[in-house]
Amino acid sequence: MGDLITGSARNSNLKKSFKLSIRCLYGACSIEEFNKAFPTFGPAERERLRRLFLQVMASLHDSIEEEFESICQETRVGSALANLEQLVEEQNLDILPADKTKLQDIKDKLLREKKEEIQFLKGQLQEVVEQNTSMKSRIEGLKTQDFPATTNAVKKLKRCNTDVYDSLCH
Repeated sequence: MGDLITGSARNSNLKKSFKLSIRCLYGACSIEEFNKAFPTFGPAERERLRRLFLQVMASLHDSIEEEFESICQETRVGSALANLEQLVEEQNLDILPADKTKLQDIKDKLLREKKEEIQFLKGQLQEVVEQNTSMKSRIEGLKTQDFPATTNAVKKLKRCNTDVYDSLCH
């Protein structure tokens, strides 16, 4: 598990960020600024002082990094970050919300929508049944009605066809 902790991406990012921020402090003072800070010294003295300053800064930089590493180990930052990473990964895999009230709200909403949909479909089905009943009664009414004009027209058409047939054939 020690490899996982030190290999944690969050732990690695934390250490890189810290080192980058410390590096900025190390190079924050340019030669020009350093020389301005000591205007009464001669060039050779300023150069020796600058080299001494750089040695102190390098030593301070190393000490700060070592202290940071020590604090991270004592407080088990790597372990905490690895646990955090694992929790984040598990949370990303969990597609359902953990809050049961939200689940109940979703369930209630879906149930309400389905009931409304069923009522709507029942209403449409009832309309279709009523239309079918109405059409059946009209059809039955038409079957029982006698249409003398239609019957006479059919008889005349048959007679006419017969007369034309007879005249063509004889």
